[in-house]
Amino acid sequence: MQSDYRGKFAEVYSKLSTQDYLHSHMPEGSEIRKAVTEIIRNVDKARLYRGKGGEVMRGGVCHLIRAMAISRIQLPIANE
Repeated sequence: MQSDYRGKFAEVYSKLSTQDYLHSHMPEGSEIRKAVTEIIRNVDKARLYRGKGGEVMRGGVCHLIRAMAISRIQLPIANE
């Protein structure tokens, strides 16, 4: 009985793990994708990396960058 559940789980997991949900929820050129790609720049402009909360913000932005890298979100190149 337990092996039946494992088999079903493995089957469902393999189907779900190969699907790309990013483009259905955040398509290229959508407002939400633009907003996500601007978060890092906006946090820097607002100087939120400083002060008592700066350490928390840096950690949060690092997690965001990692998630964006895993999902392969293309970022605009800054001309600065």
